[in-house]
Order: sequence, then structure tokens, then C-alpha cells
Amino acid sequence: MYFGSVRFFRHLILSVLALLIVVPVFFAIFFGIRYNHARHELVQLQNSAGLPAMNTQDNDDMQNQLQALQTQITDDVIVKLATLQNQLDELSGQTATINNKQASMQQQLTNVIKTQTASLRRQLEAEIDQKTSELMKKINDIGGTSSAAPAP
Repeated sequence: MYFGSVRFFRHLILSVLALLIVVPVFFAIFFGIRYNHARHELVQLQNSAGLPAMNTQDNDDMQNQLQALQTQITDDVIVKLATLQNQLDELSGQTATINNKQASMQQQLTNVIKTQTASLRRQLEAEIDQKTSELMKKINDIGGTSSAAPAP
């Protein structure tokens, strides 16, 4: 059976590739011929109407103008890039300064937290010591009172 076989698909692929090559070549030739005819008709109409035909000097002038414009745009882009690079360098310097300030503030904050924590710990220990001594007094008072009482 030919349909669905490897040979069929090989012929199908080759046919498609041939069409992909032949069709664009055909249209390129076709439109090239039409362009050539249209150009000749335009030249004939310009000659009959007395209009000057486009010459290579006009094309050279246009090319020079395009080149000048391209150079100007390129120079402008280079200047803008240099300006942006300078701004980025300034921002990098500012970033370093900000990072240094952040590290300094973080160190100060850490020191304040340590100081406050130590102060709170001392206050808490003093209060615990005071409450412990009060409890010990009460325990001693209870223990001293019960030992002083006569046994029944």
C-alpha cells in the first residue's frame, strides 16, 4: 500500500520542499519582470511629461543625509549612554554610603538592644532576689513560729 508508507511520506516531503523553493523563485522572477516593465513605463511617462528622472546624484544626496542622520543619532546615543553610566556610578557610590550607614545604624541598634536587655535582666534579677528573700523570711517566720509552739 503506497498511501501511509515511508516512500509516500518521502515523496510528500520532497514535493513540499520543491514547492517551497519553486514558488518563491517563480514569484521573484514574475515580480522582477513586472517591476522592470513598470520602471520603464515610469521613465517613459516622466520623459513625455517633461519631469526630470531620478538620478544617482539624488540617491547619493539621500545616502549622505541618511549617513549624517545616523551619525548624529549614534553620537546622541553615545552621549546619553555616557551620562547614564555617570549616573550609575554616582548611584553606586551612594549605595556604598547607604550600606555603610545601614551597617553603622544596625550596630548602634544592636548595642542599644544589648544595653536594654542587660538593664532589664538586672532589674528582673534584683526583683527576683527581693521576692526570694521575702519568701525566705516568711518561711523562716512560719518555721520559727511552728517550732516555738508547744507540741500537744
